[in-house]
Amino acid sequence: MFDDIAFRDPEKLKEGCGDSLPPDAKRPSGETFYRFVERGLAKDNPDDVSQAFLAWEDENEGNQNHDPCEARAVSLYRPEEKARATLAFFRDERRYAKFINKDVWPITLTDEAGAIQFGPGKTRQRQGHYNWWPARDFKIEDHLS
Repeated sequence: MFDDIAFRDPEKLKEGCGDSLPPDAKRPSGETFYRFVERGLAKDNPDDVSQAFLAWEDENEGNQNHDPCEARAVSLYRPEEKARATLAFFRDERRYAKFINKDVWPITLTDEAGAIQFGPGKTRQRQGHYNWWPARDFKIEDHLS
């Protein structure tokens, strides 16, 4: 299903992930998802945009509870209301200081974007959460809504 996709950082993806993604991962088909990125980021700077969307390694560093495949995924949310509510929850709790200066950005993922997996959450803030394994050649800046 994903044999024709070259993923970003494939050597890290295979670390504990085997040669495949979770069995319920699929190709996206033009849906819009939402990512938390630094407030004030310029959308016209492709390097900054890619860095903001792909800064997932720092998110899961030291968290031993994550599945190794999930730890190499980018967190996205949908619908937009859920993304905004989750970000508000993270800010209100103040235990997640890294979210204070974040904003919600939409991105449309087409079938060449990589792989996506719905990650049903057990906690309120994880509901509406998706894992995304981005394709190496997917130009994020061209798919911002």
